[in-house]
Amino acid sequence: FKEIGNLCRICKAIASNAELVKPGGAQCLPSGYSVSSVLQMLHPECKNFPEPNLLPGQLSHGMVGVKDGKVQWISMAFESTTYKGKSSFQTYSDYHKWETFLQDLLQQFPEVSSLRRGFQTCEHWKQIFMEIIGER
Repeated sequence: FKEIGNLCRICKAIASNAELVKPGGAQCLPSGYSVSSVLQMLHPECKNFPEPNLLPGQLSHGMVGVKDGKVQWISMAFESTTYKGKSSFQTYSDYHKWETFLQDLLQQFPEVSSLRRGFQTCEHWKQIFMEIIGER
């Protein structure tokens, strides 16, 4: 998988952004994969790969979609520092911080990289946009 170094770079960059992500809040790989130890040998960017703080029995929200033995998509999950008690208009600034950070990160990759088409989503953003639209 030619993008493995870039995927590790994305995970580490987001996980280390203390303004956006809680410590130990990066869930970049699915549960049950002992891949993080192997990743460190595959690419230098994968050294010191962040491990999530999961409770015993808790599963990671990171996922990988595979079809015919090929990776089709990857979903990473991050526990955000966004406070859910703010108004929708105040929370929109948090969304904008996330979006700006992610797009700035993805634009660092070559034009041919499929990772440049990455995006972020969460239930909380959907809720705040519905509230903002409803108030307009």
